[in-house]
Amino acid sequence: VTDKYAAKLAREMFPNIIINQKKNVYLENSVKKIKKKVSIYNKRILYLLEPIRENWKTNASNHEFDALNYFKDRICFLTDIECPEIKLKPHPSESKSKYDFWVSENNEYNIVIDDITSLEKLISWSDVVVGCQTYAMIIALTVGKKVFSSIPPWAPPCVLPFPEIKHLSSFKV
Repeated sequence: VTDKYAAKLAREMFPNIIINQKKNVYLENSVKKIKKKVSIYNKRILYLLEPIRENWKTNASNHEFDALNYFKDRICFLTDIECPEIKLKPHPSESKSKYDFWVSENNEYNIVIDDITSLEKLISWSDVVVGCQTYAMIIALTVGKKVFSSIPPWAPPCVLPFPEIKHLSSFKV
């Protein structure tokens, strides 16, 4: 395993097996590529998209759009800037055009889809990183970014066990 949370879980699940914690080479290499900068303005938001394959409490599919809408309705908790720059980074397994309609429907915001720039460069660019529960959020945490989960309260909780991740559902509207 590659982190203390996975080590603890593995030791609980497999008490008779030796569990070794190794360094996370992927994480280390990603962190090396990221320029660390901290902004107090929170004017650049990176939203890390990911397909949601688990069943939430609604009958709808494509729960990633539920999370995106939940994020949109709570942008005010992330920034005081009236029109922050928002970049959506599609997950590598998703169609490049999957979110085009959503962006066009939300044209009152300064939102663009960036499927070309590397994850590391986008994390460097951002002040705040938002997603549901993608591993890229851990990379952003490691370099000191403010990270938020956009999983709405009616969905199963975020599985990432990092207490530094804030949850938009904890902010009362």
